[in-house]
Amino acid sequence: MSGALQHRPDLHDHLAPPGSEVNSYIKVSDVATTDNFPQEHPVYEFTSKTTINEALHGLAEHNYLSAPVWDEESKKYLGFVDVCDLLAVSVSLDSLVHLLPVGMLTSPKKSKANTSPALAEIFESGSSPSSPWCPVEEGTPMKVVLKLLATKARRVPVLSKTTGRVKQIISQSAVVALLHERLKSDVLPDTPMNSGVGIKEVLGVSENDKARDAFEMMVEKNISAVAVFDADGALLSCISTKDIRVLPRIESAGLDGVNPLDLTAREFVSMVRLATEKDGKTHAACVAVPVDSSLSVVLGKMAVTKVHRVFIVHQDHRAVGVISASDIIFILNNAQPRE
Repeated sequence: MSGALQHRPDLHDHLAPPGSEVNSYIKVSDVATTDNFPQEHPVYEFTSKTTINEALHGLAEHNYLSAPVWDEESKKYLGFVDVCDLLAVSVSLDSLVHLLPVGMLTSPKKSKANTSPALAEIFESGSSPSSPWCPVEEGTPMKVVLKLLATKARRVPVLSKTTGRVKQIISQSAVVALLHERLKSDVLPDTPMNSGVGIKEVLGVSENDKARDAFEMMVEKNISAVAVFDADGALLSCISTKDIRVLPRIESAGLDGVNPLDLTAREFVSMVRLATEKDGKTHAACVAVPVDSSLSVVLGKMAVTKVHRVFIVHQDHRAVGVISASDIIFILNNAQPRE
């Protein structure tokens, strides 16, 4: 994986003030392009010959959820590969133990690390990737990118017109963070309660279920996170694909000899928190807001905590829905302001 990129100019000057157009909460001007969007992180790539285990290690090392896959033979990108894809194509979820320190591997399965298939096999299998490949060329209007992020993609790769290689990746979370800076609390007055946004079944596991059950549900349902409920059915926390990235640092949690997938969901969440605290990379495991919170509050929570989803709860903390980054972007591009 290689290829750090330079930061881009800030987009703020190219966003028209909220309310300047009657058909949306925010209007991106016609002159705003991908060249105006700030580069948040360096771009890293895998080759098609990278093994699944190497990819898991690479994503964990760089604290990324996804990366482009370049095929040197055909001189083109095969697409994005992310943690969800790597889980889905593994023989079993026990393949995750390959991320653990050698001293923690007590199962014969550790020998599989030497026979891990290459990433090319994921694309050859014809399986649908979790992160669709929707590339645009540099200089593409931001209107086009935002539409892709709202309807099709979690992240959009920007290709160089000269080399055809990825020079920038614009993600949903990066757009949410930028829009939060631009929009203020009275711009999105609707709430999940009166608009129905995000009100849906919340998939999850009990606090006493195995962490393995949570990851199996993510693979089966093709989702990136599941809720963790306490004995009374209230939202306790959540487990996401992001948590997989802390497994290489598991030793810092003081759980030598323990397979974290065999922990209960509650224990796993605590382990992740301890591991990240010791590593100095804490993150919010679960963010929730009351069902009568404004959508601006949801946007703010998402931007500040850098999570990809915010749970919606009643006063008894029972989850009644979840709002994702793609929901926010869709709302900002399609919602009608109040009269």
